[in-house]
Amino acid sequence: MKKIALFGILACSALFADSEPTRDWIAELRAGAFLPNSHTIKKMFGRGWIEGEAEFTYRFAGHFAVWGNAGYSYKNGHSNFHHNAHIWIIPVSAGLKYLFRLDRMRPYLGFGPSYTFLHLKNYSPLTSQRVYKNRFGYVAKSGIYIDLSRRWALDLFLDYYSLKVHFQKAKKADISGIRTGIGLGYKF
Repeated sequence: MKKIALFGILACSALFADSEPTRDWIAELRAGAFLPNSHTIKKMFGRGWIEGEAEFTYRFAGHFAVWGNAGYSYKNGHSNFHHNAHIWIIPVSAGLKYLFRLDRMRPYLGFGPSYTFLHLKNYSPLTSQRVYKNRFGYVAKSGIYIDLSRRWALDLFLDYYSLKVHFQKAKKADISGIRTGIGLGYKF
Protein backbone atom coordinates (compact mmCIF):
# COMPACT_ATOMS: atom_id res chain seq x y z
CA MET A 1 0.00 0.00 0.00
CA LYS A 2 2.89 2.36 0.80
CA LYS A 3 4.41 1.73 -2.64
CA ILE A 4 1.11 2.64 -4.34
CA ALA A 5 0.83 5.84 -2.28
CA LEU A 6 4.47 6.77 -3.03
CA PHE A 7 3.92 6.12 -6.75
CA GLY A 8 0.77 8.30 -6.67
CA ILE A 9 2.64 11.15 -4.97
CA LEU A 10 5.49 10.96 -7.50
CA ALA A 11 3.07 10.88 -10.43
CA CYS A 12 1.17 13.92 -9.10
CA SER A 13 4.39 15.84 -8.44
CA ALA A 14 5.51 15.15 -12.02
CA LEU A 15 2.22 16.57 -13.29
CA PHE A 16 2.55 19.72 -11.20
CA ALA A 17 6.30 20.21 -11.68
CA ASP A 18 7.43 23.49 -13.21
CA SER A 19 9.86 22.00 -15.70
CA GLU A 20 9.81 23.66 -19.13
CA PRO A 21 7.30 21.82 -21.37
CA THR A 22 7.11 22.21 -25.14
CA ARG A 23 3.73 23.90 -24.68
CA ASP A 24 2.52 22.94 -28.13
CA TRP A 25 -0.68 21.49 -26.66
CA ILE A 26 -3.18 22.97 -24.24
CA ALA A 27 -5.99 20.81 -22.84
CA GLU A 28 -8.59 22.71 -20.88
CA LEU A 29 -11.92 22.54 -19.17
CA ARG A 30 -14.06 25.66 -19.57
CA ALA A 31 -17.10 26.76 -17.60
CA GLY A 32 -19.24 29.77 -18.23
CA ALA A 33 -22.55 31.14 -19.29
CA PHE A 34 -24.46 30.94 -22.55
CA LEU A 35 -26.25 34.22 -23.27
CA PRO A 36 -28.75 33.79 -26.14
CA ASN A 37 -29.46 36.57 -28.65
CA SER A 38 -33.03 35.58 -29.47
CA HIS A 39 -35.85 37.33 -27.63
CA THR A 40 -37.98 34.16 -27.95
CA ILE A 41 -35.29 31.93 -26.42
CA LYS A 42 -34.74 34.45 -23.61
CA LYS A 43 -38.49 34.56 -22.95
CA MET A 44 -38.70 30.75 -22.73
CA PHE A 45 -35.43 29.92 -20.94
CA GLY A 46 -34.13 33.12 -19.38
CA ARG A 47 -31.32 35.50 -20.19
CA GLY A 48 -28.62 32.88 -19.83
CA TRP A 49 -27.57 29.59 -18.32
CA ILE A 50 -24.51 27.58 -17.35
CA GLU A 51 -22.54 25.69 -19.96
CA GLY A 52 -19.32 23.67 -20.01
CA GLU A 53 -16.74 22.75 -22.64
CA ALA A 54 -13.61 20.70 -23.13
CA GLU A 55 -11.11 22.20 -25.56
CA PHE A 56 -7.78 21.16 -27.06
CA THR A 57 -5.42 23.59 -28.78
CA TYR A 58 -2.32 22.64 -30.77
CA ARG A 59 0.17 25.37 -31.71
CA PHE A 60 1.65 24.21 -35.01
CA ALA A 61 3.60 27.23 -36.32
CA GLY A 62 4.69 30.35 -34.49
CA HIS A 63 1.53 32.15 -33.37
CA PHE A 64 -0.92 29.86 -35.23
CA ALA A 65 -2.84 27.05 -33.57
CA VAL A 66 -5.70 24.72 -34.40
CA TRP A 67 -8.36 24.00 -31.80
CA GLY A 68 -11.30 21.70 -31.27
CA ASN A 69 -13.92 21.62 -28.57
CA ALA A 70 -17.20 20.11 -27.47
CA GLY A 71 -19.66 21.84 -25.17
CA TYR A 72 -22.87 21.08 -23.33
CA SER A 73 -25.65 23.21 -21.92
CA TYR A 74 -29.12 22.38 -20.61
CA LYS A 75 -31.88 24.64 -19.36
CA ASN A 76 -35.44 24.18 -18.12
CA GLY A 77 -37.94 26.86 -19.03
CA HIS A 78 -41.56 27.59 -19.93
CA SER A 79 -43.37 27.81 -23.26
CA ASN A 80 -45.66 30.66 -24.27
CA PHE A 81 -48.53 29.08 -22.31
CA HIS A 82 -46.39 28.54 -19.19
CA HIS A 83 -45.92 24.81 -19.75
CA ASN A 84 -42.58 23.23 -18.96
CA ALA A 85 -39.97 23.10 -21.70
CA HIS A 86 -36.28 22.32 -21.87
CA ILE A 87 -33.39 22.81 -24.27
CA TRP A 88 -30.11 20.92 -24.77
CA ILE A 89 -27.36 22.43 -26.89
CA ILE A 90 -24.24 20.41 -27.76
CA PRO A 91 -21.84 22.26 -30.09
CA VAL A 92 -18.79 20.51 -31.57
CA SER A 93 -16.38 22.99 -33.13
CA ALA A 94 -12.90 23.25 -34.64
CA GLY A 95 -10.90 26.01 -36.25
CA LEU A 96 -7.84 28.21 -36.36
CA LYS A 97 -6.51 30.49 -33.58
CA TYR A 98 -3.94 33.25 -33.67
CA LEU A 99 -2.07 33.60 -30.36
CA PHE A 100 -0.48 36.94 -29.52
CA ARG A 101 2.42 36.79 -27.07
CA LEU A 102 2.85 39.14 -24.14
CA ASP A 103 4.95 38.44 -21.06
CA ARG A 104 2.76 35.95 -19.12
CA MET A 105 -0.37 36.45 -21.19
CA ARG A 106 -1.41 35.24 -24.63
CA PRO A 107 -4.49 36.97 -26.08
CA TYR A 108 -6.04 35.07 -28.98
CA LEU A 109 -8.57 35.35 -31.77
CA GLY A 110 -10.07 32.39 -33.62
CA PHE A 111 -12.70 31.29 -36.06
CA GLY A 112 -14.18 27.99 -37.24
CA PRO A 113 -17.23 25.94 -38.13
CA SER A 114 -19.48 24.47 -35.46
CA TYR A 115 -21.85 21.52 -35.76
CA THR A 116 -24.56 21.73 -33.12
CA PHE A 117 -26.92 19.08 -31.79
CA LEU A 118 -30.09 20.71 -30.49
CA HIS A 119 -32.97 19.13 -28.59
CA LEU A 120 -36.08 21.08 -27.61
CA LYS A 121 -38.95 19.59 -25.61
CA ASN A 122 -42.25 21.35 -25.00
CA TYR A 123 -44.55 19.69 -22.43
CA SER A 124 -47.71 21.54 -23.47
CA PRO A 125 -50.76 19.22 -23.52
CA LEU A 126 -51.87 20.81 -26.81
CA THR A 127 -48.59 20.62 -28.69
CA SER A 128 -46.33 18.30 -26.71
CA GLN A 129 -43.41 17.84 -29.03
CA ARG A 130 -39.77 16.94 -29.18
CA VAL A 131 -37.58 18.54 -31.77
CA TYR A 132 -34.11 17.28 -32.66
CA LYS A 133 -32.03 19.37 -35.02
CA ASN A 134 -28.41 19.13 -36.13
CA ARG A 135 -27.02 22.13 -38.01
CA PHE A 136 -23.80 23.80 -39.06
CA GLY A 137 -23.01 27.25 -37.80
CA TYR A 138 -19.81 29.05 -36.91
CA VAL A 139 -17.94 30.30 -33.89
CA ALA A 140 -15.75 33.38 -33.46
CA LYS A 141 -13.41 33.05 -30.48
CA SER A 142 -11.55 35.56 -28.38
CA GLY A 143 -9.84 35.37 -25.06
CA ILE A 144 -6.65 35.56 -23.12
CA TYR A 145 -4.49 32.83 -21.62
CA ILE A 146 -2.84 33.89 -18.36
CA ASP A 147 0.10 31.71 -17.34
CA LEU A 148 -0.22 30.50 -13.76
CA SER A 149 2.96 28.41 -14.09
CA ARG A 150 4.89 26.82 -16.91
CA ARG A 151 2.27 24.08 -17.17
CA TRP A 152 -0.99 25.71 -16.08
CA ALA A 153 -2.92 28.59 -17.64
CA LEU A 154 -6.16 30.39 -16.98
CA ASP A 155 -8.33 31.13 -20.02
CA LEU A 156 -10.72 34.08 -19.87
CA PHE A 157 -12.88 33.71 -22.98
CA LEU A 158 -15.67 35.37 -24.93
CA ASP A 159 -16.97 33.33 -27.89
CA TYR A 160 -19.83 34.03 -30.27
CA TYR A 161 -21.73 31.02 -31.62
CA SER A 162 -24.03 31.51 -34.60
CA LEU A 163 -26.76 28.98 -35.32
CA LYS A 164 -30.05 29.40 -37.19
CA VAL A 165 -32.51 26.48 -37.10
CA HIS A 166 -35.59 25.96 -39.31
CA PHE A 167 -38.40 24.17 -37.50
CA GLN A 168 -41.18 24.47 -40.06
CA LYS A 169 -41.55 26.25 -43.38
CA ALA A 170 -42.20 29.65 -41.84
CA LYS A 171 -40.62 29.22 -38.41
CA LYS A 172 -36.94 29.85 -37.75
CA ALA A 173 -35.17 29.95 -34.43
CA ASP A 174 -32.00 31.84 -33.72
CA ILE A 175 -29.98 29.81 -31.22
CA SER A 176 -27.00 32.16 -31.58
CA GLY A 177 -25.40 33.68 -28.54
CA ILE A 178 -22.33 34.50 -26.54
CA ARG A 179 -20.45 32.02 -24.42
CA THR A 180 -18.26 33.63 -21.81
CA GLY A 181 -16.41 32.31 -18.82
CA ILE A 182 -13.18 30.89 -17.51
CA GLY A 183 -11.12 27.83 -18.32
CA LEU A 184 -8.24 25.99 -16.68
CA GLY A 185 -5.68 24.67 -19.14
CA TYR A 186 -2.77 22.25 -18.85
CA LYS A 187 0.11 22.86 -21.27
CA PHE A 188 2.14 19.92 -22.58
